[in-house]
Amino acid sequence: MRADFRLEDWVVRPLRDCIERGDEVIHIHPKPMAVLEALAASGGEVVTRDELFEKVWPGVIVTDDALTQCIVELRKAF
Repeated sequence: MRADFRLEDWVVRPLRDCIERGDEVIHIHPKPMAVLEALAASGGEVVTRDELFEKVWPGVIVTDDALTQCIVELRKAF
């Protein structure tokens, strides 16, 4: 994806690894940003855990904890 996009009143800026709302800027680590991009690109369709693993960590074996930590960071940011 990599282009800026909106989530309600937030502007997501993947190339800058941040989200913005008004004057508020919150930096997001690259992997959680990749998870957010994958979810946003789904167009509201369900994205499975395995699909996220393939999109965010292609060819790498990671545990569920890696994805959980990404989701935790995104929840805190929003």
